[in-house]
Amino acid sequence: MIKAVLFDFDGLLLDTETTEFHSFRQLYRSYGQDIGIEEWSGWAGAVGVREKACLRLEELLGEPLAREEAMQVQQRMYGELIAGQQLLPGVIDMLEDAKRIGLKIALASSATSEWAVGYIRQYGIDHYFDVFQTRDGVGRVKPDPEIYLRALDRLGVSGHEAIAFEDSPIGSQAATAAGIHCVVVPSAITKGCVFNHAKLRLNCMLDMRLEQIIASVTAVA
Repeated sequence: MIKAVLFDFDGLLLDTETTEFHSFRQLYRSYGQDIGIEEWSGWAGAVGVREKACLRLEELLGEPLAREEAMQVQQRMYGELIAGQQLLPGVIDMLEDAKRIGLKIALASSATSEWAVGYIRQYGIDHYFDVFQTRDGVGRVKPDPEIYLRALDRLGVSGHEAIAFEDSPIGSQAATAAGIHCVVVPSAITKGCVFNHAKLRLNCMLDMRLEQIIASVTAVA
């Protein structure tokens, strides 16, 4: 019996990943370089993406980057792009379904609390969540299952009693390692990725109602 649903944040609830990609792509191009979405998708769901992006730019340039100045430019571009973003399609519907059914709801993100919970509060959906589990206070992040295991413990449920929604292979690996039924909803960044750990793949959260998802993933042996 499913008792809880757990949600990743970046790329699943709000498309911060595509926004960050485009802001860094603008930065690369300002230096006469470029980066493709295929290369960027390999970093989806990981921590330290900005560091990886800076190191890659330095490799392309063949010289050190003035990091502070570059990050100021990138953050300004990111801020301009994210300002017009809305929650991804079906997010509110899925949260409403979970509440209506009586399921517990958790955030399970490798981002910091300041980042992920900050956005959740900004978009006014914090009241849906029973638990906010971020990388703050844990020793390992995804693809390690620690964040999910900690969230399950705080919710008081077992892995087989929960469904996790993820958008990246790293996240789906972490959820599956925690014994959770994983549903992937790839973002524009990760839609070309291979998901070996998921029980179900959706184009967006509007594809199926939560009751249908529960029936589907629990029917898979």
